[in-house]
Amino acid sequence: MNNRGLIILLTLLITLTFFSGCGDSEKKAKVSFYKAQALIRDGKEDEGKKILNEVISKYPETKAAAEANEILNAMHATKALTKIFKEETVESYNQTAKNDLKSAGLVQAMYFIDSSGQPSGPSYSKSIDALIGSKYEFYVSDGVTISIKHADSEKYIMESHHNQGTKTYVLTTGMETPIEK
Repeated sequence: MNNRGLIILLTLLITLTFFSGCGDSEKKAKVSFYKAQALIRDGKEDEGKKILNEVISKYPETKAAAEANEILNAMHATKALTKIFKEETVESYNQTAKNDLKSAGLVQAMYFIDSSGQPSGPSYSKSIDALIGSKYEFYVSDGVTISIKHADSEKYIMESHHNQGTKTYVLTTGMETPIEK
């Protein structure tokens, strides 16, 4: 065998070795990829993510690594969006409690004016139930609790909180806007 034949034979052997190794890597990567998907479906997200990251680091040039990367990016984006949505939802609940308390303050002022004809003189309501309803067109939103902590002829102190919110607000005589407690 001459040199030219030896070079062709060596080139052929190297090429076959190279391509057989690539196929094996792709197969190993796919097996790990499917295992990771199964773990994630079964609620074992952390284990699945770990295997997806291994696929990316051990077999970076494979289709499985590209798919693993896409899944990890999608999972990260979903988690970030869920966090933002939850924060915005909680803030919405807090704002509802604040708005209801502001309205209750306006109704307290109307109640005070209405009670000025009473023999005992004008006073603020000690009961939230006296403020709610068709007389003043005031209704408390679902999930909001408003309590009157103090009420007499000179001032009132009220608090509000939404059962799915994180803040409690306070409003007292002379305040236009409730403040966080």
